[in-house]
Amino acid sequence: MAHESVWDSIEFDPAVAANMKERSALMIELRQYIDQEGLSKAGAAKLFRVPLTCISDLQKGKINSLEFKRLHEMKANTLHRRPADRS
Repeated sequence: MAHESVWDSIEFDPAVAANMKERSALMIELRQYIDQEGLSKAGAAKLFRVPLTCISDLQKGKINSLEFKRLHEMKANTLHRRPADRS
């Protein structure tokens, strides 16, 4: 049986699989944003309004450490970023 994603093959509950897919996509997007903008860990934490440990968990791919709501809020903070916010 072919699966659409790795989450479909390791999660029996379709709702959990969908949540994990969305969380992993957000994590990838946020990591790319940090890299593209050249943000330091401290600068990313300030921009996203999260503790530095969240940025470390994001960069290490610790999906179980980051809730969907927090990841979504972090992404929302990038939409309101001012050019002078780089650090």
